[in-house]
Amino acid sequence: MNISRDKIKLAGNFSGTDKVTHHGYERFYSDFLNRSKINNQILEIGYGEGQSIKFWKRLFPNSFLNIIDLNKSEIGNGYKVFKCDQSSLTDLKKIQKELQSKSIDLIIDDGSHIPEHIILTFNLFFKALLNSDCIYIIEDIETSYWMNSDCYGYPTNYGIESKNSIVNSFCVLAHWLNREFLNEKQKNKLENKVKSLGFNIDTVNSIRSITFGHNCICINKNSKDDLKYLDRDYRFKSKINGFINILKFKKKLKNFLIKLKIYNQI
Repeated sequence: MNISRDKIKLAGNFSGTDKVTHHGYERFYSDFLNRSKINNQILEIGYGEGQSIKFWKRLFPNSFLNIIDLNKSEIGNGYKVFKCDQSSLTDLKKIQKELQSKSIDLIIDDGSHIPEHIILTFNLFFKALLNSDCIYIIEDIETSYWMNSDCYGYPTNYGIESKNSIVNSFCVLAHWLNREFLNEKQKNKLENKVKSLGFNIDTVNSIRSITFGHNCICINKNSKDDLKYLDRDYRFKSKINGFINILKFKKKLKNFLIKLKIYNQI
């Protein structure tokens, strides 16, 4: 595809969306949107004031746009808005069932901006709804840096050190993408940490790559070619187990010396 920065800016100015006027997402979307073919349907979480409809339809006039929003349901020319509470697993599962038969090439989370809601939505939609080799964009990750504040009525007590920050959570997933290079003990510990953050392991196993931009994250979904690299035996396994082998040797040596000392005292 050839979605240039200028083309994105024109669509943003035409629609009035703050994706361009305030956030300057065209700096990243010119890269993100060209990573896969967007020929089919699009799903965006968050309606706002509806500017995104004009924005996405201007960029992808032949794609049908699905939108979920807390307070609105609507059907228009080339789009449909579903009423859904992003914080509700029940609501999200209903939307998943509704859209299960659709062919979705792009998902954008511009919803509540609350990390827990983002992960809840990501768990369901990324693996179940997004086509392989396509992208999932999370916008407005700035809220993960807010402390003692709120967003759309939800408290935002996060900050740079918060383990629940969506930025820190996806940084942990960067290690999971490279789990091939961990020994079993490290991998099990990391898997427990990933689960404790609220992620579904089957979902994160569908990730090819994670890219961080200014106030946004882009997650690429695996293609069939990527599957052969998952959970294979690491060819340098002896290197990652080297430290553990040294510890085991030291323990054996210590036990031997203890026994030797006892023997010499007899």
